[in-house]
Amino acid sequence: MTMFCYGTRFSSVTDPLLHQILEDASTIASFRSTNCNAQDFMPYLRYVPNGRRIAKAIEVRARRDKWLTTMLENVRISLTTRMGLKKSVAEMLLTDDQDGLTKVDVKTILGGLMSGGFETIFSTAIITIGFLSSVEGQAIQKKAYDDILSVYGTPENAFEACITEEKCIYVSALVKEALRFYPPLKLLPARQTYKDFVYQGSHIPKGVLIYVNAQAANRDTNVYGPDAGQFKPDRWIEKTHDIPPPYHFAFGAGGRMCTAVNFSNRVLYAIFLRLIVAFDVRESKISPPNIHYIDYKRDPTEANAIPCDFNVRLTPRNEKVLRGVLDRLKAQSVCVESESGAAVASCP
Repeated sequence: MTMFCYGTRFSSVTDPLLHQILEDASTIASFRSTNCNAQDFMPYLRYVPNGRRIAKAIEVRARRDKWLTTMLENVRISLTTRMGLKKSVAEMLLTDDQDGLTKVDVKTILGGLMSGGFETIFSTAIITIGFLSSVEGQAIQKKAYDDILSVYGTPENAFEACITEEKCIYVSALVKEALRFYPPLKLLPARQTYKDFVYQGSHIPKGVLIYVNAQAANRDTNVYGPDAGQFKPDRWIEKTHDIPPPYHFAFGAGGRMCTAVNFSNRVLYAIFLRLIVAFDVRESKISPPNIHYIDYKRDPTEANAIPCDFNVRLTPRNEKVLRGVLDRLKAQSVCVESESGAAVASCP
């Protein structure tokens, strides 16, 4: 997400700033949670002082504003020292003719994209990896691996092409099924009706808050068939049922659905494809995953459905090929970073 938004790469997953950003994103998500903020549903609670929560919100907002400003300023500086292809959303927002966008707008757009990536993509990706390691997941891995090689020919081609295209039908189906079965937000943020309408014989007036239960909607047997309770990527290929857009409600629906739908799908596609083409994923005897669609959550009150910790066993399908691919990608990355002048280490 930092590369996509700011063209900035962290040099290590143990970087303190990276951990601080992730912690802040999780805290901010808790403030927006529809599961644990009683004052959103009982207005009189808003008059009850909650100094500790307010102080925490002010602290986290100030810290988030600081690292967002720092990364955006780094992009401004880089624009003055190099020319050429734009490497990030921030660069496009700062250089393209964005009519009517203020500095606050730019920061808000980038902050929203960052939060969305931190809060949603990773939670669905992690629990899906857990499912792939299960007994049921073995058959899915085999189908995916066979389809990957039939499309790309070699693991090397698949590794490089998956970030620019989505030609493997089965992996695309796996992405859809993962988002349907394990939506990152079980209860979507509230939306307000903007006009009166009739729904199934009931009159719904303008101005009513509506909360969509994505988890329930994504398991509707009228839409997905009697096997909606099963994790089955083939449902998107066989097309036994005519599943209408938006196909699932992991990103919401309509004009207010997530703006990063295509990007999120591509990231998940690349994660699953590279993982499956590189490794045979199996359950670990130490702390295997809980893959039940409700019970897998670490904390049911959190807005994001973060999985409980678990272990998996990753066995390289071909260690020599894998090392060669990783070495080549690392060399290409260093070359690109060197030419563009983008930051390789964490932000100052």
